[in-house]
Amino acid sequence: MRKLYAIAVVASALGLDPGHVAAVARPAYEAFLIPRTRVQSNNIASIGYDEKAEILEVEFRNGSVYQYYGVPKRIYVGLMNASSHGAYLAQYVKDAGYRYKEVN
Repeated sequence: MRKLYAIAVVASALGLDPGHVAAVARPAYEAFLIPRTRVQSNNIASIGYDEKAEILEVEFRNGSVYQYYGVPKRIYVGLMNASSHGAYLAQYVKDAGYRYKEVN
């Protein structure tokens, strides 16, 4: 994953779309490269969102990373602003039945 991050940084410096370059540079079965923001949570380490693809990416403290598909931006914004990221994720993402996949 670090190699893909390095590719994205170089692509960005060259004025290229880092997401596209990283996606082309890796095998098709691997996940999108979605930049994530660290959060204060007992269970969640970081959260990212791809607005175009409506993919929410959540890295848990145990190291697992999940992508949730078809998640509207308002859910991502709510998650980032929630007083409890874990409770919000459970209620508005997991319980809502969004399709998901572990990506690491």
